[in-house]
Amino acid sequence: MGASRGPATARSPGRLHDSGPTADYRTQTPETIFIRRVITGAKGTITFVIKIPTAGAVGEPWTITSGTGTYAKLQGRGYQVVDNYTGTPATFVLTGTVSQA
Repeated sequence: MGASRGPATARSPGRLHDSGPTADYRTQTPETIFIRRVITGAKGTITFVIKIPTAGAVGEPWTITSGTGTYAKLQGRGYQVVDNYTGTPATFVLTGTVSQA
């Protein structure tokens, strides 16, 4: 499946202090939905992969797979704990840990 892009904005009020547009790219197997979320801010780009089980499992783990600019050596992982994709605007909350390599 292709990109899902709209008037989405990512905000990081924590340690990253950046905001900017976001785009989601979705693929799916019978067991898992994969969301590649690309957030572009003034300081660089961060790419996350979120794995959403289609049945049975609880939790939606995410991992930072790449970054550019200030975020080039960023590492992180955790869980997407709020997924309100039907809201206007849609909201997503990621919890976890992020550090520089």
